[in-house]
Amino acid sequence: MTKKSTIILFFLAIFIVLAGCASNPPITSLTSQERAMVANIVLIESGVIPKDSYKMLGTVEGLSCLRDDVDSTGPSVEEARLGLRIRAAQLGANAVINILCQENQKVDLKRNCWESVVCVGDAILITDPKILERIKRPYDTK
Repeated sequence: MTKKSTIILFFLAIFIVLAGCASNPPITSLTSQERAMVANIVLIESGVIPKDSYKMLGTVEGLSCLRDDVDSTGPSVEEARLGLRIRAAQLGANAVINILCQENQKVDLKRNCWESVVCVGDAILITDPKILERIKRPYDTK
């Protein structure tokens, strides 16, 4: 094996390890404004919002992960949904739609978890305050 291929393999291994440690952004990295936004993100499980009343900002993912077999709490949907809120706030969203969550009770090598819950949704910015207020009440699950 050449020196160049050894170096490439070394950096590839580091990349794989770091990618496998994916998790929600730490709340300590959030600004005061971002924390306030997280608290006000609306998670919309169902229902229709007129397409002309929001702007799509991107897909967001939240993760809850059991990384060691000593942790008795295990992964939770609530923690994964918090991850959705944090990532949506970082994009400047005020809501997340089209949410799907999946519980994985097998080892998740991609995320370096014994078990995990992953939630995925679309971060949006609702431009009509009346629509936001109307949908906030029935779907808000803070």
